[in-house]
Amino acid sequence: MCAVLSATQTWLDSHQYLALWLEGIALLAIFIWDRIDASQQHKQTLAQICASDAAANAANKSAEALINSERAWVIPELFSQAVKGADGMWYRRRDGVSLSTQEVLKGRHQDYFLKVTNMGRTPAQILALEIRYSCLPEGRYRFAQESAYSYGTRRNARIHTSSWRRARNRTPVSH
Repeated sequence: MCAVLSATQTWLDSHQYLALWLEGIALLAIFIWDRIDASQQHKQTLAQICASDAAANAANKSAEALINSERAWVIPELFSQAVKGADGMWYRRRDGVSLSTQEVLKGRHQDYFLKVTNMGRTPAQILALEIRYSCLPEGRYRFAQESAYSYGTRRNARIHTSSWRRARNRTPVSH
């Protein structure tokens, strides 16, 4: 056995260039194997990030659904107080009595009633009410479906509300 080792030692001493090449090839193989392993770990990390992101989104949607289920939903509805009959006269919607000429000239046929209904699970407190409107151009009676509010200035109605609990605790209200 000792003779084999001494012969191997003398052979390696005489063939050092070959030993350097073998060492270089071994180092290159180790480097390639390390890169392949790092790439697989990177793919696993990306998959874990995607899974945790999906879980976070699901948790966020669940929390939003809970908040929305407890939110005070306020639904505004606008009703005209007068309707135009087939005979061209204006009639009060509530009792069917015709409006006089003076009432029509004063614009009473254009009066509206705003009904606000709380549809949420918690009481609502109306903090502010803002009504905006828009007049249509001459000869036009409704907005085009695809270009709503394209004529004149866009107006709308907004009601800022707060649930009763937040108002009671005097915490800021987000709009």
